[in-house]
Amino acid sequence: MGSYPDEEWNRDFANYYPGDGYVDWIGVSDYGQLVPGEGWTSFRRHLDRVYAELEQLAAPDDKPIAVLEYGARESRLRPARKARWIRAAIGSVLSGRYPRIAALSYWHERWRNGDGSVSDLRIDSSQRAQRAYRRAVDAPAFSSEAAFEQR
Repeated sequence: MGSYPDEEWNRDFANYYPGDGYVDWIGVSDYGQLVPGEGWTSFRRHLDRVYAELEQLAAPDDKPIAVLEYGARESRLRPARKARWIRAAIGSVLSGRYPRIAALSYWHERWRNGDGSVSDLRIDSSQRAQRAYRRAVDAPAFSSEAAFEQR
């Protein structure tokens, strides 16, 4: 998974950055599989490719970084895949690997694709996915007390 459109100008985050006077947070989206037949990209692998560039944009004013959208579709053929992806995604943030990430926002949506297939990114698309998410975000780092301690 990469940038869309896959053009040179679209591979540089700085092209979307209006300047420090206009930006309070730096954000990025990170997905697993979105449509049937598409390959699975791990959250960590994708974020490893872009994190240093995000840090550079955030550096001048020490802006926090947010994963504004992340998610993966439910696969009837491999029902445990989404739950594993969710656990690994949240776990990689909790590990301290990306210390500037201060927010995560899961993309909770379901839609029908042009070929009739369904992409179900909802967090409750299965009990397995919902359980994985609930257990992962139950970490103390996601409590309101942790947010106030970081200030």
